[in-house]
Amino acid sequence: MNMKGNEVLIVSSSRFVSIQNIKESQIIPIGSVVFPKRGGAIATNKKRKIIKDTIVGLY
Repeated sequence: MNMKGNEVLIVSSSRFVSIQNIKESQIIPIGSVVFPKRGGAIATNKKRKIIKDTIVGLY
């Protein structure tokens, strides 16, 4: 969420996984909105729209 260019939409990442290592049920569909749910990030009220199939880590 904090990467340059990701201010409104998630368009880039610094971490990637191989398609062989994910399950279809882990994919967040296009058009979904993601937001932080733990720690100090909750107070930032950041929300981002997904513009391509995405998975996220809960770390």
